[in-house]
Amino acid sequence: MSTPTKANIGLLLARVPLGLFFLIAGYMHIAGGLNAFVDSGMTHLPAWLPPTVGKMYLYSLPFVEFGAGLFVAVGLMTRASAFIKALILASILVALGGIEPGKPFHTNIILLGLAILIALLGGGEISVDCIMQRKKSNKPQAG
Repeated sequence: MSTPTKANIGLLLARVPLGLFFLIAGYMHIAGGLNAFVDSGMTHLPAWLPPTVGKMYLYSLPFVEFGAGLFVAVGLMTRASAFIKALILASILVALGGIEPGKPFHTNIILLGLAILIALLGGGEISVDCIMQRKKSNKPQAG
């Protein structure tokens, strides 16, 4: 197996679980009651963040998680979607701190690393982005 093939399979195996994790998390936050999610999240807001900004963020977060998760999983607008995930994860780490009780550091740091990797490298050859790019480059030129 060639190195590019290994890299593309590696990107797929990093991209799909990360995308599905966020897609399912967003769905669970919406299905479990958006108001309940926002109310529980309000207790973790940093003191310096105005409550109205925090509330708007928490109301939008599950929908962004769902959409960005879906896009990363299938490899559509992969770099931008992974970058959005990285911002979400960074904001969660700021709100919760980088330490998770009983662990050396917060698990979201690992997810953040994956999101940054995918944002930098893209979705690879096994993605909707690549399929669309191939179709676009195979169209005959007009004129």
